[in-house]
Amino acid sequence: MKKLGFYLVLLVILLFSCTKDETIQDATQENLNKLIGKWKQVSFTSQDPDSTDVYHVKYFVDSSYFEFKTNGTFINSYAYKGINPKLNAINGQFIVSNDKMDLTFKSGLATYIYSYDLQFISDDKLNIKIKIPCESTSGDCENSFYLEK
Repeated sequence: MKKLGFYLVLLVILLFSCTKDETIQDATQENLNKLIGKWKQVSFTSQDPDSTDVYHVKYFVDSSYFEFKTNGTFINSYAYKGINPKLNAINGQFIVSNDKMDLTFKSGLATYIYSYDLQFISDDKLNIKIKIPCESTSGDCENSFYLEK
């Protein structure tokens, strides 16, 4: 009977010994595992905080993509649909922490760091969202990239 009591106490300790850091670490690893690979860029939207309507939608040509590699680097190759689309490319590093992702890249002499929210719709559908100052209003616009594997 004493052995059973000992094992019950041990089981309770083991069940409740996970810390918040371990939970965040598990969520980070899970999101990182889902993120790695090549994602087709489908659309980009921007929403003004003063409106419930999406006021800006751009669609990408079929060859547009984000690729997140296991070594912590990414490639974003994209062109918007339209007459004579021009292909652009951004290379940089990324870091995932829980449901956040930081992208760091250089353009000319400047270094940019953008922090995105990761919203997995499914294992093969993803929104990455960021809030940035709006050009037309005084608030922050929510910009979102919709991606599919």
